[in-house]
Amino acid sequence: MNDKLLHVYAQPWPHGDAWIVGSSDALRAVKAAIDRALEDESAAALGEVTDGEGFALIVVRDDAPWQSPRWLALRDPY
Repeated sequence: MNDKLLHVYAQPWPHGDAWIVGSSDALRAVKAAIDRALEDESAAALGEVTDGEGFALIVVRDDAPWQSPRWLALRDPY
């Protein structure tokens, strides 16, 4: 198991809270991915959950209006 423990909990329903819980190293990796996405449109942070399974958290910047086809094509997150 590494030092990048990261759990991401999506919104369970409309107006529900979303959570990101992580170690300092994991949260720094998420911050770095957000910073890269602001410059390059997308980036990933690698993390690991407590059962030892690794995953990538993908961060994507999309500045299109909310009514754009790209936004309307996305599923709701809950």
